[in-house]
Amino acid sequence: MKTKDRILLASLDAFSEEGIGQISTNHIADILDISPGNLYYHFKSKGEIIIALYDCFKNDFSAFVESSERHIKSPQEIWLILNLTFQLMSKYRFIFRDASFAINRYPELNRPFNQLLKATRLAIDNFCKYLQKQGLVQLNSQQSALLSTSIHLTLTQWFDYAYIYINKQKSISKNSDLNQSSDKLVDLGVSQTISLIQPYMAEQMRSYFDEILTA
Repeated sequence: MKTKDRILLASLDAFSEEGIGQISTNHIADILDISPGNLYYHFKSKGEIIIALYDCFKNDFSAFVESSERHIKSPQEIWLILNLTFQLMSKYRFIFRDASFAINRYPELNRPFNQLLKATRLAIDNFCKYLQKQGLVQLNSQQSALLSTSIHLTLTQWFDYAYIYINKQKSISKNSDLNQSSDKLVDLGVSQTISLIQPYMAEQMRSYFDEILTA
């Protein structure tokens, strides 16, 4: 793997686990056992690393959306696609969780972050329209816009909310395995999103999710 890619992967893991404010470029260099000079050869600042990770997320998210939109034809596929979406958001959770800090610290992030917001919102808008086109939900234009906003808010802010509130409620111990915690938060995020869509679902699909959510 190229050094540049290794820097991005190490930064993604460190930012998501510890937060942007807690990780410096020297920390990243130490993780990779390379010199700070080697890191600066590829990225002149932490801001440049963050922008590169924004691009990685945008590419991963766009590719996923394009491939998944053609496969939403049943309740099972809705659950699977939402689960995969939340897994992707978990992987890149630092982006929305640390947005205020990052933009205040690195003003050059403002434009690329807003582009991410627009791209994710457009994807959610299209998701809701596709559900309606397939006859899986019944929505008028106002309901579709409100549902899109609610799903977008849940998708982008879920992990920030969950780690603070759910951990405080001791549903997930801070000492528990990180992967198990992330998996549980993904499942809870999917369930929360399904609960937003349920009122607009066709009866048969609503019954299917009733059984899953109450299991």
